[in-house]
Amino acid sequence: MISELVDSELDAVLALWAATGLTRPWNDPQADAVRAVEGATSSILVAHDGDDVVGSVMVGLDGHRGWVYYLAVAPERQGEGWGRRLMAAAEDWLRDRGAPKLQLMVRTGNSAVLGFYDSLGYGDQRVTVLGRFLDPALEQLRASETPDGGLRSAAFAELTAAQLYAILQLRSRIFVVEQECVFLDLDGRDQEPNTIHFWWEESGETIAAARVLEIQGGHKISRVVTAPEHRGRGLADMLIDAALIRWPTGDFVLDAQAHLVDLYARHGFAAEGDRFDEDGISHQTMRLTR
Repeated sequence: MISELVDSELDAVLALWAATGLTRPWNDPQADAVRAVEGATSSILVAHDGDDVVGSVMVGLDGHRGWVYYLAVAPERQGEGWGRRLMAAAEDWLRDRGAPKLQLMVRTGNSAVLGFYDSLGYGDQRVTVLGRFLDPALEQLRASETPDGGLRSAAFAELTAAQLYAILQLRSRIFVVEQECVFLDLDGRDQEPNTIHFWWEESGETIAAARVLEIQGGHKISRVVTAPEHRGRGLADMLIDAALIRWPTGDFVLDAQAHLVDLYARHGFAAEGDRFDEDGISHQTMRLTR
């Protein structure tokens, strides 16, 4: 069965998008979903197998053409025809609203999916898609993606073993080896369901990382690290921007190493309370109130 998304299915659909690699740090998937559901000319169609959400597609009409986004089928259910059925449902939804044509975009590097769309009759329209974010910070994040890497984000359950190993290895390299801090880095908070990990990949290597924890009243940025040979490139700034963009409202707090106070001040954080020592390094609690 395919029907329009209801509120109780939102979390399952967001998890599906993450599991199928559709999310990007500069796109807030929850905000995208809410706009689609609340919009007068857009919706999200959800495929069900019994009580299970197995697929989804976002569909919308811009007044000239119909578009689809976020076509996703649960990895374990791919090859069963759900993608084809979702596209047919999207076409029916648009046809009922008078759309003369449906268009879609395929990300560079995702050529494997072109055969699927070709089998449904979709072809190259001989146009080049141009665009820019109206928010300069979002545009900077989008521009950061390159063919061999860029900014990534995921919850713990969405990380591959290799991605998790690389993040933890970088944290150990900086905190334990370089800074000689003897502490329990694996504090049990990495795997909390609302913790989001951000990291920067380049040529198969993780060169910067951070995590954001959910706390009462907002979020906490922690475990911000950059490989020494890649410092000075603004990678930490982009990790912070990605976090602030993902959660555009609510307070943020962090415990900054004293020599990095100016880094966080650039993003609007202000010192709160006195400095304190942690593992032999002076720290300053900082807060961003929005």
